[in-house]
Amino acid sequence: MLKALKVNILIIFVSVLISLYLCETYLTFKQNQKSLEYKAKVYKKKTGLDFDLRSILEVFEDEKKINEKVALRFLPKILLNKNITLSNKGLFPLSGISNMKTILCNEEGYYSSYTSDRYGFNNPNEVWDNSNVNAILIGDSFTHGDCVNRPNDISSVIRDGTNTNVINLGYRGNGPLIEYATLREYFVKDTKNIIWIYYENDLNDLKNELNNQFLQNYLIDKDFSQNLIDRQNEINEANEELINNLYSMEVKTLKQNKKNMDRKNKILKFIRFDSLKRFIKNYYNKKDLNNNKLPVEYFYEILSDVKNFADKNNSNFYFIYLPEIKNFQNKNFDNKNLKLVKDITNDLGIKFIDLNDELFNNFKNPVELYTFKLGPHLNENGYREVALKIIELTELK
Repeated sequence: MLKALKVNILIIFVSVLISLYLCETYLTFKQNQKSLEYKAKVYKKKTGLDFDLRSILEVFEDEKKINEKVALRFLPKILLNKNITLSNKGLFPLSGISNMKTILCNEEGYYSSYTSDRYGFNNPNEVWDNSNVNAILIGDSFTHGDCVNRPNDISSVIRDGTNTNVINLGYRGNGPLIEYATLREYFVKDTKNIIWIYYENDLNDLKNELNNQFLQNYLIDKDFSQNLIDRQNEINEANEELINNLYSMEVKTLKQNKKNMDRKNKILKFIRFDSLKRFIKNYYNKKDLNNNKLPVEYFYEILSDVKNFADKNNSNFYFIYLPEIKNFQNKNFDNKNLKLVKDITNDLGIKFIDLNDELFNNFKNPVELYTFKLGPHLNENGYREVALKIIELTELK
């Protein structure tokens, strides 16, 4: 009797262990499809070229050997980290170093970069010489142009497609409050159109931005300004200071990436059920995130202020809703964010363009518009399709 019980317990234990390792095998396989090794194979097969496997740090160091005027991308949101401060306490930069080759990112197989304009944004310098501005674009990394080169970013396609002057004020990692601050600081008088490109994580970004007392000034005082357009030398100095922090962060990333690619480490991670534990952790983190109250009232206030700002300056204001790839990877994906944002813009009388309906759902397989069908960003064709749809549905022609 006791022997049979032991045998049954052993059978159950082995069955559970096999089931867990089957789950781990599946999740590891899915994770490997997002790995650099997988992307490198796909890229080689598709283009015949080698995927650039260097880290952004290695690219930066290699570039510095031939060009001293090169910088790592600056992220305004890095200053939301309370452990990172500037010696210039009265400054919150919203752009990068001016007139500098800026290394951006690699999702397409190559490292994208651009030469920044006089205010540190991803534009040709001449956009500021022409006071006749057709459109200013506001947004995060998608607006910024991650991870493609000009002329494949949204602003460049619109600029070329309409043969008009378009200014890109987007920056990687920006949320609604930083975007609103950027618009106020760099708006050009008599701009005909303001194009606000919203991505589905922006409300979560806003939660972090609201914790920054300096940024709150833009909500408290409608006339508050840092006069950034006249402080580019200070912004350049601040960026140089912050590059040291970015450098340290990239050193840690590089070490971790090399560790992840080590065969012994991969075996150890498999034995420890790392993929399964990560899946469970992400599930509960997402559940907690969905249960957390989003700062809807502040988002409403920001959009209301932008609408008033646009009306005051006789500018058309378009709100572009850009979906994340999860909308098309999971048929049961419940996009509560879309309804929430649509209700706010409708209530405020803002022109709302849902690229879910207007663009992505017109494609048989919308994930093809994202890098390696994995995202998170669009590929060159995806950016082009978004830009052309914006031209079609607005008064930018």
